[in-house]
Amino acid sequence: MEKEFSIEELKGLDCYLGIDLSGTRDLSSAAAYFPEVKKLFVRSWVPADTLDEKTIADRVPYRTWVEQKHLETTPGKTIRYSFIAQALVEMNDMFNVLGIAFDEYRIKYLEQELHDIGVVDLPLVKHPQGFRRSAKVPEKDIKQGKEDLQLWMPQSVNNFESLIVDEEIIIKKNPVVAWAASCTVLEADAQGNRKFAKHKSTGRIDPMVAAAEAIGLVTEMFVPRGNIDDFINKPIMVGVR
Repeated sequence: MEKEFSIEELKGLDCYLGIDLSGTRDLSSAAAYFPEVKKLFVRSWVPADTLDEKTIADRVPYRTWVEQKHLETTPGKTIRYSFIAQALVEMNDMFNVLGIAFDEYRIKYLEQELHDIGVVDLPLVKHPQGFRRSAKVPEKDIKQGKEDLQLWMPQSVNNFESLIVDEEIIIKKNPVVAWAASCTVLEADAQGNRKFAKHKSTGRIDPMVAAAEAIGLVTEMFVPRGNIDDFINKPIMVGVR
């Protein structure tokens, strides 16, 4: 469910991040999930000089969201990953970040920005967005990891959906996240495994992708794995209540 809460109250808690990087002109998002209190918030970024253009194209009030501090901007007409890198560092300092799930798309640019500011020890964990599984992640590459991980989006979608359906997660109120949830479309393969379908979705869904990655990471690290068949008959997630 969606509620208001203060990010300050989460200071020092165990945290799992998911990041979904956009192309140079689109929305990028980072989601932070705190399993101790079952709370999640999302930060998103767009290029500052494209707000009016995006408002027309997507028919949502980007500039208002920025003014209300629900959405962040980076200078110019393209995303500057240096701002996202700095945000990750800030969150790592504020919370006990145990893992950061990411898809490979454009990650090399973010890694370069982190390297440029001298940050080389963030616990980055590969999380594909398609139907394939990631390669196993060695325990040594994850803070407090209990076993090798093998993340994949169908399980992360199921884990995220289960928390929402069972009302076991509190998502910080944010119109950008609510819009992304309303735009979300899922697609399934022949075995019923589901993933986000960006090409079929009606708007930007990056906040939802980032949230699923974060939740998939924490549940894979600390919850016994089940069979995907235990989950595929749950209702499709279409929004955040």
